[in-house]
Amino acid sequence: MTSRFKQVGVLATLLLGAVSAQAALCNLTTGNLSICYGELASPVGVVSGDPLAARGEFGSFLKTIGTETFLGVPVGAVSPLSLNFGAITGTMSGSTIVPSPVPGGTDTVVSHVSVVGNAVPDTNEGRFGTSGNSFDDERFILVGNGDLAVTFSEAVSAFGFYGTDIGDFGGSIFIDLINTAGTTTITLDNSPAGANPPSGSLLFWGFVDTKSKYDQVRFRFTDARDGIGFDDLVTGTLKDDLPPPNPTPEPAGLALLGAAFAAAALARRRTRRTD
Repeated sequence: MTSRFKQVGVLATLLLGAVSAQAALCNLTTGNLSICYGELASPVGVVSGDPLAARGEFGSFLKTIGTETFLGVPVGAVSPLSLNFGAITGTMSGSTIVPSPVPGGTDTVVSHVSVVGNAVPDTNEGRFGTSGNSFDDERFILVGNGDLAVTFSEAVSAFGFYGTDIGDFGGSIFIDLINTAGTTTITLDNSPAGANPPSGSLLFWGFVDTKSKYDQVRFRFTDARDGIGFDDLVTGTLKDDLPPPNPTPEPAGLALLGAAFAAAALARRRTRRTD
């Protein structure tokens, strides 16, 4: 093997390592805020693939983890809903005030957040629970026709969730991270190349902030037709010695890797000719 081929081989190895690092599902966006994201278009009611991997990578940032599965919440419960993450608690709220049709009458508060079982509505609607031991005992939150907010008993540095059937009507979700310093808004864009995800898709989304904590997370939906399932809401406390977050992935990394392997192949052919 010539020294030239050795050099190209080393370059390819280094680039492969860089691309592998870029394949991480939790990536730094701005400042100290990392977003964890993974989506599966056709999960068939099973948590697997990138959503499961993103949830695992999200959990690697945390020293303590608390998950609200809704398994102990009765079907039909509506907003405001109490959330239990262990040491941290919270409230999920989402309702719309419908004005009385009668002058001077009483307005009606209509919740658009409710707890349902896997069979209500039929899973042909695309939503499903992501925790539970059987089809019948799974619970999840159904959100429709309005925004919602999760308020914590104490400020948190990380929060995530599984979402089902999001975006099949083409709408987007704006996620506001709120604390006393103001609001940080992130767009959950799960429509690759302008195409809407199919009905029944599954995703995991979460944030980790190594410097700031947030009292509330608010979800704003651009399309009220898009009924959405939420389950396995998760938060916790960050580890004391977190490694530096992954940089935002660069698509050019794959092109560089391809070029490196092409150069390696060319060097190998030249080496054979001179043997």
